[in-house]
Amino acid sequence: MLATDEIRNGMVSHAKWAIENTSSIHYEESRPMTINIAIRHLPITTDCSGFATMMAKWAGAPDPNGRGYDGSGFTGSLLSHLPHIGGQDAKRGDLVVLYNVNGDLADGDHVVVLLQDVAGHPDPFVASHGREDGPSRNLLSLETSSFTGKPATFLRTVYDCHRHEASGNSSLDWVANHRGTLVTTIIQRTRRSHKHGQGFYGINDAGLAKFNEYVQGGTDKKMPKGLVFYTL
Repeated sequence: MLATDEIRNGMVSHAKWAIENTSSIHYEESRPMTINIAIRHLPITTDCSGFATMMAKWAGAPDPNGRGYDGSGFTGSLLSHLPHIGGQDAKRGDLVVLYNVNGDLADGDHVVVLLQDVAGHPDPFVASHGREDGPSRNLLSLETSSFTGKPATFLRTVYDCHRHEASGNSSLDWVANHRGTLVTTIIQRTRRSHKHGQGFYGINDAGLAKFNEYVQGGTDKKMPKGLVFYTL
């Protein structure tokens, strides 16, 4: 299963490829979304939310609309399904929903894909596909200047987690102490990797069952070799 960094980097890579192929990518608001096609297949016809959904699918993320990639969805389903986060915490591959002055606050009016982490780039570049001449690479400030409604909403596309396999020589208590964190934090992140990863990333069903069995037996005991767990 893909690590979240790999998914994020994949979304950026696919978006940059799309920007380089604007002549073969067209704009149209139509459903179902044209997402069930081969990766980097041309030509493509889609809108802003279809573009964001396609980038997520190609990179190996769960459907950001929460609909199992059935081709339905729009900015409103992105807003209702994905966690809302502070702009300073947004990373490459996350989404930003923008609003017109008289737009629908529940559904939003436009969505873009972040190409950079906000932490290192206060005005990050984004990939935007809102017109026939898109997708294009613009600064977020340029995008927001065209949407003067409520402040932008930042959405988390994947739950950040890093996969580890136990060596067989250490307990989870020791790992937590060595990493300067709490055992409960590792347990929570491992379980949430399963919940948010939805089989695309994070721990799988069998791995979670083994992890929970170990936790119930006591985290002061050595973890079986190969036991999978996740940290930030």
